[in-house]
Amino acid sequence: MKILFIRHGETDWNKQCKVQGVTDIPLNQHGIETSTRQGHKLNAFNIVAAYSSQLSRAYHTGCLMLAHSKHKHLTIHTDKRIMERSFGKLEGYTFQQYYDSLNGELGKTVEREEQVHKRIRNFLLECYEKHQHETIVVVSHGGCIKHFLHFEKLIPTKEIIFSDEQYKKYRHIPNNSIHELEYNGTHFTLLNFNL
Repeated sequence: MKILFIRHGETDWNKQCKVQGVTDIPLNQHGIETSTRQGHKLNAFNIVAAYSSQLSRAYHTGCLMLAHSKHKHLTIHTDKRIMERSFGKLEGYTFQQYYDSLNGELGKTVEREEQVHKRIRNFLLECYEKHQHETIVVVSHGGCIKHFLHFEKLIPTKEIIFSDEQYKKYRHIPNNSIHELEYNGTHFTLLNFNL
């Protein structure tokens, strides 16, 4: 199974460097425009199914990208397992405020990275049962994609990424980025990071 793992387009909270989590912040105008422009990249693939987080920024991104590709006939199915990590009471904080508060009481309300990885993995294994030899689109979130790639050891560790310049491209999952993965029933392979 081939997976096109896509991060949603830009929102105002992205622009303001705020933690979004499961707060349903819509795409801003720039996010709408880039999602529309990125659609043509899907034309290189024979996509049979599309899935999205239940959050509107991901679903809207998927709708726009598919509508501006040869796959406009596809219906997007939503699934809560590919929603962004819940940041609990720290949602709406700036990233600086988030990191400053993470080790305090409020940090205990944040969903653990291991839980994020587990639910995404379960979702993808279920998809494999239906799409073994096919290509699917999964529109999700930066945190989800990064945690999944880390836990599956598809990209270097955080320590290496931030200490070694040759791996700096893995430091950030850009809005509207497409990451091509493959699953053979045993393990995942990263074919392309940020197509």
